[in-house]
Amino acid sequence: MVVGINFGDRVVGKSAKTRGKRGVVEVVVKEKRQHSYDVLWDDGQRERIAARSLALETSSNATTEVPTLPMASFSTNEAFSCDSSSEEDDKDVYFADAHGATALGSLTRRVECIGRTWEKCDDVLDEPAAAKKHETKFKWPEVLALGSKAHAKYFYLMFPMEYMVSLDTPTRTLIQHVKPTPRPVAGSSFCDGVRPMKRDFREYWNEGDAEHDDDTRSVDTPRRFGTRFGMSRRRFETLTAAFCLHDPDDTNEDPWFPVRDFICAFNKRRNDVVHAGTYLCVDESMVQWYGTEVKYHHLGLPHKTKNPRKPMSQGAEIKPIAVAESGVLVGIELVERKLRQRDKQFTHQFGEGTAITLRLTSPFYGSRRIVVGDSAFASVKTLAELERRGLYFMELVKTALSGYPKQHMVQRSATARRGDAYVMRNESPFGTMMYALRWSDRKPKCIIANRGTTAPGNDSIRTRHKIVRHGDGTSKTVRFTLQVRRPHMVEKVFAAFSAVDVHNHYRQGSLSMEKGWPTKTWWHRVFGSVFGMIITDAFMAYKHENVHTDSDSFGEFLSKLAWQQIFNEYISNRKRSRIQSDLETKYAHARENNGRAQRKCKMCGKKCAFICSTCSISEENHFFPLCSSISKRKCHAQHMVQAK
Repeated sequence: MVVGINFGDRVVGKSAKTRGKRGVVEVVVKEKRQHSYDVLWDDGQRERIAARSLALETSSNATTEVPTLPMASFSTNEAFSCDSSSEEDDKDVYFADAHGATALGSLTRRVECIGRTWEKCDDVLDEPAAAKKHETKFKWPEVLALGSKAHAKYFYLMFPMEYMVSLDTPTRTLIQHVKPTPRPVAGSSFCDGVRPMKRDFREYWNEGDAEHDDDTRSVDTPRRFGTRFGMSRRRFETLTAAFCLHDPDDTNEDPWFPVRDFICAFNKRRNDVVHAGTYLCVDESMVQWYGTEVKYHHLGLPHKTKNPRKPMSQGAEIKPIAVAESGVLVGIELVERKLRQRDKQFTHQFGEGTAITLRLTSPFYGSRRIVVGDSAFASVKTLAELERRGLYFMELVKTALSGYPKQHMVQRSATARRGDAYVMRNESPFGTMMYALRWSDRKPKCIIANRGTTAPGNDSIRTRHKIVRHGDGTSKTVRFTLQVRRPHMVEKVFAAFSAVDVHNHYRQGSLSMEKGWPTKTWWHRVFGSVFGMIITDAFMAYKHENVHTDSDSFGEFLSKLAWQQIFNEYISNRKRSRIQSDLETKYAHARENNGRAQRKCKMCGKKCAFICSTCSISEENHFFPLCSSISKRKCHAQHMVQAK
């Protein structure tokens, strides 16, 4: 395709058949990879000419007198129409009358797109509407506001602590007489995220050097779980295996009921402790899961999303909304199967993308905040419905083109310089203006917005590298910066739209809870991923409140948070009490490690390392050596029979 030829342009023929002819492009036809054009020649003839046979008329090849062009027989008004339902239509035809060329660039140029008339405007110098500016703040509970704000307090601020009560009951139903202690479990999960152990998991029960603990205070400090918490390794493994988010006997019809309460508690906690800023970002996240799904196994994941474009290509999809200024998530929603998604609020009226945006932003209705979404949510319909509910919208438009003049704006970018902007406007159903802006970058980017201006903003600065080869055969990599002009509206969109992506990079790239907590149970995986979101939110809140100080990096934050969770100052060392029951007499002859040199067993005469705690009198240095049951000998059982 010849760059720069559009409907209404004057062209000259350059093939043997058309050389010397001049005319106006009436129709642009995209039937093949190379466009063709219906041209009205100055002699009144119409022909369909291939792009390779035409060239734009310039001052060097134009005649001194431009003849008056006859009116096209099929066009009676000055507006033209464009099919904007899809970027990949098999055939897109654009009509323009003969006066279109003279009207191009003026305020009278209009585009009809699915019932909406867009007209070109030169600039947007005033904010379309006055919006209240909000500042991101965290509402600290009194119990956490006392004293200094340690790293662990940011975690307690973000974690729904009231949900821990509901976790205790179902776990007890699977394992009796054991009190779950989630903080050591959480601490070990932090450690795996910060620095996964390449040795055995039993390293968490390594006693190490007691004096070394208070000196390093890092993730490499010996954990000493057995001493600090009175918890053996096997008891810990039993707890994690029995960890349950729901009542095992519950027959709820909701396929997501094991994690539904936790998701609701997450959202409620965010509404209670986070006051969102002016800009909100709606995007998507993935919970990695390569295990089975429910259509192959009754205990499989209820719905698996498969997207090869994502770094985590398979798993449960979550739609989050974040505060752009701080990066903290203020709400999440699970993506379920198609039929369940259709039954959710707003889906029947507005479709999937708009419905998800309306549900996630519902706590902020009427606050005049600005929603910046992923292109999956960007459409004219989303903007109109958010405006109806007291919110503004700004986002890149890629595929949801109904009522949006993207084809026209992209074609006008063929001759634009990098950094140029092209703006069109349309009146919304509420009497305000919405704007379609095309910013010419390496590829043209189209934005739908009802906030912002086209006043010059800060340049987009990109770091680039190139290899410089010298005459002597050596080469050197040179680093330089590329600056691209951009309007204020574009600057605001790109400053806010990556908030969820940055959050995902921290959670999945640096923390990697999915790798630190391997499991074959899908609700453990969803819980672990949301748990990772909470940890990342704690770091984002810490970073936002310490933006003017020398704050820790994400790795340092995780290391200190893991230490504070494992060696928690709010938890005293506990010891397991003896079980009082009628069986105490029976187990009075249980073996006990003597901690000294081996002795000969009183029953079989072979060497052993255990003694009978009842028959031995340590004060008189009198011991009753006895083989243990793990030696696969019957000495212990025979001694219990004789002692009756």
